[in-house]
Amino acid sequence: MNAARLTLDTLRFNGGFDTERQRARWAAADTRPLAKLVEFEGCDLWLWRKLTELGVVASFQSPFLEWLDQRARAILAHNLLVDAQADRVAQLLYTHSVPFVLIKGSARRALAKEIPFADARVVADVDVLVPSTYAYTAWEHLRAAGYQRISPVRDAAPFHLPPVFDRE
Repeated sequence: MNAARLTLDTLRFNGGFDTERQRARWAAADTRPLAKLVEFEGCDLWLWRKLTELGVVASFQSPFLEWLDQRARAILAHNLLVDAQADRVAQLLYTHSVPFVLIKGSARRALAKEIPFADARVVADVDVLVPSTYAYTAWEHLRAAGYQRISPVRDAAPFHLPPVFDRE
C-alpha cells in the first residue's frame, strides 16, 4: 500500500478500520518518504497520537517512527510553553479588566476536551482579540509586564497594534 494513502487513512477521526490490520499495514509500509510529507502538512503530532492509539509506536521501530516520536515530543513541549504564555496573557488582561478572546491555536488548544485532536497541531504564538476601545490599553499592559515590540513589524494589518513578545 502507498504510504501516503495509509497515512491519510490513519488520520481519519473514525478510521473505520480493523486495528490489527492497520498495525500490520504500518509494519509493512515503506515509510521512508513520509517525513517530508508529514512535516509539510503539519500533521506530525496528530499522526503520532493516532499511531500511539493504534499501538504502532510501541510495537515497531523504524527511522520514521523514531523521527515522528522525537518531533511529536518536541511539539508537545513547545505547545506547553505557548500554553503558559496564553495563561500569562489571559491573567494579565483579566487582572486589568480587559475583555478578550483567545483565537487561533490557543483557542483550539482550549477546546481539546470538547473537540478531539483540536490540540494536535503546533501553536506558534498567542493571538488575542480585544474590543478596539481596549486595544491600546491591553497593548500597554502587555508592554508594562515586559513584553517587547517586535521590530521590524512584519506586515501588520491596519487594525493590528504592533505585535509583542516575551523573551521568557
